[in-house]
Amino acid sequence: MTRADLLNAASFVEAAVDTLSQAVPAAGETGAEFRRLAGDLSSNARARIEAGIACTAFAGIVDAAVACGADITELDGARATVSTSEAFGDLAGRLRSTFALLLLVAEAGIVADTTFVSRDQVDSTKARLSSAFGGAIDAASDAGDLDSFRALVALHGALVRDLVARSRPLPRMTAFDFGERVPALWLANRLYGDADRAAEIIAENGIVHPLFAPGAGRALSA
Repeated sequence: MTRADLLNAASFVEAAVDTLSQAVPAAGETGAEFRRLAGDLSSNARARIEAGIACTAFAGIVDAAVACGADITELDGARATVSTSEAFGDLAGRLRSTFALLLLVAEAGIVADTTFVSRDQVDSTKARLSSAFGGAIDAASDAGDLDSFRALVALHGALVRDLVARSRPLPRMTAFDFGERVPALWLANRLYGDADRAAEIIAENGIVHPLFAPGAGRALSA
């Protein structure tokens, strides 16, 4: 490892940690632990790389991000940025690939623990992750990394099977249009015969005032 390789790799690590730190709204004790781990790797990037533990340290930061409530959208955004960041030299390039994979695996774990309310949510998540896994699988194949290739194919397959199974009993989103503003309670009663479900409609359509909900929007089909 040349000094230039080390400096380039350290610059990449610092940028990747900063990207994840900006994506995750860390609060409370778990947030403090996330910030501590992130600060430690960022401040000691060269030493961690030389010791061969930079990837292990980043994995710890990703775990801490999940523990303090990072969601799939936040991790997906961080992964997209990290995977396209400049990485000069082979060492930085390898770190970039590994960091992106760590984030992708974390996203898969979050999905496994997510409760979906509609098939549309499942389909959107499946499409997003399938695209990411496809790129990672192709990269592993191109690099001749058979172990990573097999692991990614297996994880992606398990994820898709799980999502397909969980989507079957779920309703789809459907459009409604009653032509004028009405109370959200009225909408819930008209759509479901259950005014207690007004909160679902409010959340899905970003309704500001429940007494003046738009007459057109989206709601669960059942």
